Amino acid sequence: MYCFYGNYSYQLDAKNRMRMPAKFRNEMGDEYLITPGTSGCLFVLHQKAMEEINAKIASVPITDVDGGKALRQFTASAIRVECDDQGRFVLPPALKDFAKIDKNVCIVGAGNKVEIWSQEIWDKEFGNTDNFDKVFDNLAKYGI
Repeated sequence: MYCFYGNYSYQLDAKNRMRMPAKFRNEMGDEYLITPGTSGCLFVLHQKAMEEINAKIASVPITDVDGGKALRQFTASAIRVECDDQGRFVLPPALKDFAKIDKNVCIVGAGNKVEIWSQEIWDKEFGNTDNFDKVFDNLAKYGI
């Protein structure tokens, strides 16, 4: 089982390239699937996570119209990227626009996946870490 922790701030270069933190690359390798995520972030999934998702995708009956629409949208918006020798990959324009990323990004370990956020949105949503009472209250229902 894999689990990602921490957050890292980076900037896109002039070619929209960014780095995956070395601690995450060690676990994930150099090839990822990036998809639109929830709350305006991007999800970064590695091969093991994709194998799990692919098995679940295969279980959706072709007769399930709503399930088919959701799968179609998910798979059509997902983009596979590969790191170069320096650990950089290009953030595709459609995903960059979805996440409202201009230049500054925050890469966050989010359990079994990595998330990419606009640094400005991350700071607005999660920048106040003064009180973790609500955080732990929200996690308590999962036994954490």
